[in-house]
Amino acid sequence: LGCVDYLSFGSECGDLVALTEVARILAEDGPALNAHIRAGMEKGWSYPRARAYAAGAVAGAARGAAGGKAAGSDISRILAEPNDILGAEYLRRLITVGSAIEPVAVKRFACAEDGIDAGAGVAGGTALRSLLAAGEDISAYLPEATRDVISEYEARGVTPVKQETLLQLLLYRIATSGPEELAQVFSATEGLENRLIAAANRASSLQEAIRYTKTRRYTETRVKRLIAHTVVGLTKADMAAAEAAGVYARVLAFGEGGARLLRRARKTARIPVITNPNKQIGKTGQDAPDLTPVARFDRRAAALYRILQTGALAGYDDTKIFPKQFTSL
Repeated sequence: LGCVDYLSFGSECGDLVALTEVARILAEDGPALNAHIRAGMEKGWSYPRARAYAAGAVAGAARGAAGGKAAGSDISRILAEPNDILGAEYLRRLITVGSAIEPVAVKRFACAEDGIDAGAGVAGGTALRSLLAAGEDISAYLPEATRDVISEYEARGVTPVKQETLLQLLLYRIATSGPEELAQVFSATEGLENRLIAAANRASSLQEAIRYTKTRRYTETRVKRLIAHTVVGLTKADMAAAEAAGVYARVLAFGEGGARLLRRARKTARIPVITNPNKQIGKTGQDAPDLTPVARFDRRAAALYRILQTGALAGYDDTKIFPKQFTSL
């Protein structure tokens, strides 16, 4: 967008210096790092665990050569925490593109993503979603504005989307597609789709399907990604077309400050800024990028989400949903 000064993200360690060290090791992607990753995976480790070990080993070797503390265990620990992993990836990308955006690490406190600290009135997002799915009252852990939004959704009959509802969609795709077709799903590699097919045929819940599919090499996150790509029908060819086509930023909502940023972005952005998808996507002119390949999957995913929320598509058209404007945020 060309108008972003800071990138703020949550972090378990809150140590921007250490996170930046991890990011630089990952950005260099050198022979030593890759050799350690291969060694870890040959031991049967998952890729995330092997990469965490490899980054720690590279950092330890570099510190030892410089006469400093040689241990890389702190680096390995950073790549074992979900928000630190994401933060390191943000920093790696800023490094690789030479961005001037300044990162800000915000240390998490009280509990982990899946934990609850009732005394502090804090709960992680995963824990909140689990409580909500179980019909529990989570109002004590939410800001007033968020409670209002949930109440508004409940009044309209819109229910939270639960992961388990994906099982029926997954079974439908498997029942109506041959193995050759499922092998073309974007994240179906090394025959992982065959494990998913076998798991789905014996599972009575989505969690069981995930558990039967995952291995030490293929993590739960990897399997969930495969399920999402299978349900939405994202193939390797589709992804190649999307990557070759134009990408865009779609505005969902903005307040007074956001309006000022949008005015700046229209002058500085290197990609289209979409506020009216019906007019701006697919009708951008001869010299403009064709945004259709990316938009097609945005719309497909949005439609599936709508079905899971309300059980119908009546009155819904993702191309005619405009950004929500707030008088203040």
